[in-house]
Amino acid sequence: MTAAPLMARGDRGPLVGIVVVAIVAWSTTLLAPEARYWDDWVASSDPIGLYHDLGLPWMGPIVQALFALGPWTFKLLGVVSAIVVGCMTYLVAGRGLSLSQVERWLVAALVVALPLNTARSALAVLLTYSLSMALFMIAWYLVVRRPPASPGRVRYLVAAVLFFISFSTASLLPFIAAPAAHLLFLGASESGWSWRTVRRLIARFWYLGAAPVVFWIVRTLCFQPTALYEDYNRFITLARPLSVATRGTLLLAVLAVVTVVVVIVWRRVAPGHPAASLGVVALGGLTGAVAVLMSRLGDARSLAWVAVTALLVACAVVLVAHGIRLLVRRGRGEAQRDAVVPIAATGLLLLLLGTLPYLVVDKVPTFADWEVRHQLLMPIGIAVIVVAAWRALGPRRGERAIAVGVVTAFALVSLWTTLTLVADWRKQAAVIEALRASDAVRGVSTVVFADGAQALNFGDRPYSTFDYHGWLGVAFGDRTRYGVDAAQVGAFLDADPEALEQLGSRYGYGGYQYSTEAVRVDIEQVPGASRFDLLVGSPAIEVVVTPIDDLEKLR
Repeated sequence: MTAAPLMARGDRGPLVGIVVVAIVAWSTTLLAPEARYWDDWVASSDPIGLYHDLGLPWMGPIVQALFALGPWTFKLLGVVSAIVVGCMTYLVAGRGLSLSQVERWLVAALVVALPLNTARSALAVLLTYSLSMALFMIAWYLVVRRPPASPGRVRYLVAAVLFFISFSTASLLPFIAAPAAHLLFLGASESGWSWRTVRRLIARFWYLGAAPVVFWIVRTLCFQPTALYEDYNRFITLARPLSVATRGTLLLAVLAVVTVVVVIVWRRVAPGHPAASLGVVALGGLTGAVAVLMSRLGDARSLAWVAVTALLVACAVVLVAHGIRLLVRRGRGEAQRDAVVPIAATGLLLLLLGTLPYLVVDKVPTFADWEVRHQLLMPIGIAVIVVAAWRALGPRRGERAIAVGVVTAFALVSLWTTLTLVADWRKQAAVIEALRASDAVRGVSTVVFADGAQALNFGDRPYSTFDYHGWLGVAFGDRTRYGVDAAQVGAFLDADPEALEQLGSRYGYGGYQYSTEAVRVDIEQVPGASRFDLLVGSPAIEVVVTPIDDLEKLR
C-alpha cells in the first residue's frame, strides 16, 4: 500500500493563499526587528533563570540563543508558526469531515487571519505559545492523515512525541480531546459506532492518550514553577466564586452541556424533523450567548474586539434565521451532507475547550494589552462557527471570491493591530533616545516615569517597570538605575530595599543603589499626533525631564 500524499491535487493554491494571509496579517512586526515589549525585557536579561522558575527549563537555552541572534528571530518564528498552524488546519479539515474545499480554506484562513492572540508575532515571551501550537497541529495532522485501519505506527509515535513537547503550553493538555475525537470519528466511520470500536482504537493508540497524562505527572513532580511564579497556573477559580473567570467557567460549562444535548437529539431524529431545525436555532442562540460573553472582554476602542464580537453576532443571527427557515419549510430539511448542526456544535465545543483552560486558572482572554495571549486556542472554534454560518447561508455563486473577501477583511484588522505594535516600539525608541541625551537622567539612579501619551501604546497599555528598566539599560548600557511609574512611587518608597536588591539581577537593575534623589520623566503626546505619525517617522511625543531632590514629595 502506498503512502498517502502530503496534500491532494488542487491543495497547492489554497495553501499558498494561507501563507499570503499569514504574511499580510502578522509579518509587519518585522518592521520593528529589535522591538521588545513587557516581559521581553526580563527574558532577554536572564532567560535561563526565568524559564527555570516558570517550570520550563528546556525553553531557556532556546530563548537565550535566539536573543543572541536578535529579537527579530522571535517575530519571524511567530509568522512561520502562524503559517504552519493555518496549513495544518486546512489539511486536518480535509480528513473525513465532509467539508468542501472552500469551507476548508475558509476555516484555515480565518484561524490565521482573525485578530485574536494579536501579539503572537511580536513578543519573544510568546514563542512557547506559537511553537507549541504549531507542533500540536502537525501532530494532529499526522494522527488523521490516513485512516486508523491503515498499517503503520511510526506517524502516531511521532505525533505522540510532538504532542508531548507541545504541552509546554499547558492549555493544550485538555485540547488534545479535539484530535482524539477526530481519530475516533474516523475509526467509527470505518467500522461503525460501537463500544468495540472505541476499545479497539484505545488499545491501539493508547500512547496518544498517555502523552498528556505522562507530561502532567512529570511536570508536577519535577518542573513545578518556583520563586515568584510559585502560584503560576494554579487552579484558583473556585476560590473566587464571584470573579469574572469563575462566572465565565460556569457559563461555558453550561453551554457545553447544552451543545452536547442538542447534537445527541439531532442524531436521533430524521433530518426533516422539527427537533433538527430547533437544534440549529439553539446553537445559534448559544453562539449569541458566547458573543455576549465576548462583549464583556473589551471596549469599542479595540478594532480587534469590535471585529470578533460583530462576527460572532452575525453568525448567531444567521444560524437562528436558518433554523427558523427550516421550521417554516416543514419537513424539507437539509441533506446530511449539508447539515449545519454538527459544524456549529463542533465550533462551539472547540471554542469552549480553548477558553476553559485559561478561565479555570483565573486568566481571562480579554483584548487588553498582553492578556490577548490567553486567546491562543480561540481562533479554531470561532472559524468553525463561521463555516457553519457560511453553510447555512449556502453561497454558491462567487463563493470563492466572497470567502477571500471575508478573510481579507479580518487579515487587514490584524494587520492594523500589528502596526500598532510597531508604533508602540517607535514610541519606546524615541523615549530611549531622549533618555540617552539627558545628562540629568544619566546622573541619578532613580527615575520616575509618567506617560501622558498612553493612547499611542498598543491597546492603550500602561508601561511596566520591565519596560522602564529595559529603556534605561539600552540608553546607558548598564543596570544601575531603577525606573518607577509615577503612580507607584508610594509603594516604591515603602518597599524593603533588600527585597528590591534581590530582584535586581532578574529585572534589569542589578547594579542599582537605593536613593530617593531622582528625576521625573514626563512623556507627552504632541497635539494632534497619532500612531500614524510614529509609523511614518513624524514627531509624536515630547520628553520632559525634571530633577527631584526628594521622592517623598511625589507621594
